[in-house]
Amino acid sequence: MFCMVDFNAKIGSDNSNYERIMGRHGLGEMSEHGELFAEFCGNNDMVIRGSLFPHRPVHKVTWVSRDGFTENQIDHICISRKWKRSLLDVRNKRSADIASDHHLIIGEIRLPDWMISHENNLGELRTQRKQWITDETWTKIEERRGAKAAIQRSKTRGAIYSARQRYSALEKEVKRSCRRDKRAWADSLADEGEKAAATGNIRLLYDISRRLSGAKMNATMPVKDAIGQLLIDPTDQLKRWFEHFEQLFQVPARPPSPRHDPSRVRRIIRVNTEAPSLLVLQTAVQSMKSNKAPGVDRISAEMLKADPMMSAQLLHNFFRNIWDTATFPVDWMQGILVKVPKKGDLTICDNWRGIMLLCTVLEVLCKVILSWIQEKIDATLRRQQAGFRAGRFCASYHPGASQ
Repeated sequence: MFCMVDFNAKIGSDNSNYERIMGRHGLGEMSEHGELFAEFCGNNDMVIRGSLFPHRPVHKVTWVSRDGFTENQIDHICISRKWKRSLLDVRNKRSADIASDHHLIIGEIRLPDWMISHENNLGELRTQRKQWITDETWTKIEERRGAKAAIQRSKTRGAIYSARQRYSALEKEVKRSCRRDKRAWADSLADEGEKAAATGNIRLLYDISRRLSGAKMNATMPVKDAIGQLLIDPTDQLKRWFEHFEQLFQVPARPPSPRHDPSRVRRIIRVNTEAPSLLVLQTAVQSMKSNKAPGVDRISAEMLKADPMMSAQLLHNFFRNIWDTATFPVDWMQGILVKVPKKGDLTICDNWRGIMLLCTVLEVLCKVILSWIQEKIDATLRRQQAGFRAGRFCASYHPGASQ
């Protein structure tokens, strides 16, 4: 177990009565917070590994005051005693420009052979530039980085003081420029969101709102089982989700109602049962909604809508084969279940909604069949029924709501 926190604790170089916890290569004298920190490590069987490596004092300092003359070692890396030999070295990295009065602390770790594999390779950390930072602000950041390097090159107290003054001025200028850029970026997104709301582009409006809020949903958060016990292991969580949706999708058998008379049910007759034509398939492809996640076939609606006529020609023979054999492909019997959070405690499975992503080609076939059935159903419905009917609204039949 690792513990890396800004403890604000000075442990010093005197390790009397703390030989099992720290070494003699600390900086300064132990403070009250240092005693509490050493007691914490002792209670948890941990070692302050940074005090065991002999380094120059300049490589031990983790905090420098604004005047540049007061230096302390108050940030540490501690590790479990069992794995203490896996931490090979600990020191600061003064050249890292993190816009703080603290220095970055780095540790060299040796991993066991069983932990090293291609799957566990973390790769190289790459800096990702924020999209709202302008080129002008980025130039100022580079100037600040150069000023930080000038502090490390300075030898005299006067040169260090003047270099720190320049670095502080550039740091304030960078912060002002970043605030100005972020405010301008947020204002432009807000204007774009207002235009999207005015034109009815709800998808773009939702995307802008999510970017402005910066909220991210943790879909791998732990869940509770049926008796309320929290599950941490991913395998147990997957089993719990399987049990939840299996129970949710089970439709209980209902006894027939005594009021139900099958002879009085109005049946739809003369529905088209022939294989769909090219024109029908082309119309169904063009009516597919874009920006929808595909199913297990990985075919999106945009791929079919890129050339509706060619897609209709490819699907025509395929659907005709389905009509002749009366069998569906195996992929059509499968779907991708996506869980979407609702309100309430998200560790409870009932506060999540499941959405099944089906194959896009299956949705095209369903659109064709639905259009045939809907054409016959509309002729049998009452004129006053407006719900779920094209071109009709419930508000149109209410005198007060239509005004």
